Formats: sequence, C-alpha cells, structure tokens
Amino acid sequence: MPYISQSLRQRLDPFIAKISQHCNAVEGETDRIETLEDVLVTLLESAVDVFGIGTEEVLDQNNSVRELANIIREFDDNDKRGICNYCITKLIVEVIFKQGVRYYRIDKTREMLNSVKRSLGYARNYASVVDCAWAEFYRRVAAPYEDKKIAENGDVYGELV
Repeated sequence: MPYISQSLRQRLDPFIAKISQHCNAVEGETDRIETLEDVLVTLLESAVDVFGIGTEEVLDQNNSVRELANIIREFDDNDKRGICNYCITKLIVEVIFKQGVRYYRIDKTREMLNSVKRSLGYARNYASVVDCAWAEFYRRVAAPYEDKKIAENGDVYGELV
C-alpha cells in the first residue's frame, strides 16, 4: 500500500468512510462486495476522467465517490496511482474484512479485483494499480493468515516445501 501523507489521508478518509457506510448498508456479504466492485470501477474511471457505462449512476447514488475522485484528479498521473491504491486498500479493509479475515473473503477479494480490472475499459492503464493493491493485500493479510492456518492444521504441501 502506498504510504501517503497523513494530511492527504485526512482529506480522503472522510469520503472513504462514507463510501464504506454506503457499501456496508447493503444486505448480504455478496451484494456488499458487488456494490464495492461498482464503486471501485467508478472511482478509478472518474479519477482519470474516463466515464464508462454506469459510472454516472454510481456517482449519483453516492456523492462521496464523486468527491473522492475530484480530490484524486488534483494530482498528476504518478501520484494518482498511489492514491487510488490507498483508496482501494482502505475500502477493502473497511467493507470486506470488517468481520475479520476468512479464506472465502480473501478469495472473494481476488475475484472482485479481477472483475474490477476487466471492467475498467478506457482506464485499463490503471489495472496495474489494482494488481499492486492485491499484491500488497496478499503479502500483508492473506499470507500471514495462511501461515496461521498451516500452524493450526498442518501443511498440505508436506515435503514439497
């Protein structure tokens, strides 16, 4: 995850919190993840001034996505990438992992991020941002979770590792 300044976090975090509330108000974990997916695609497309099908609908439903995208657009392309990574990461943590780490949530996160990448359209050059967010998430959350489960239940790979 990019380690952006505290002052920039203070500008972004109130909008991220409102978006998280919007997503968490949706009934059912699968529907919450789908809502987050729509939000992430819209945020990335809006942040780079590329508007795909359905973008305006999500922006109209949740003005915080629009406001967050407006802040991101203030920066040059290099900085935008790190800021988008930060927003993706914070939203994943606050929406999907609010009830803790479970394997199915890790799997659903990877599935959702792959879908986000496929949906980016003209903002495809931001697919690498999604990949970086996943890689850091895997390194910081998923791998330690797997190590914990190996210690608890034994290693399926046995002598191979």
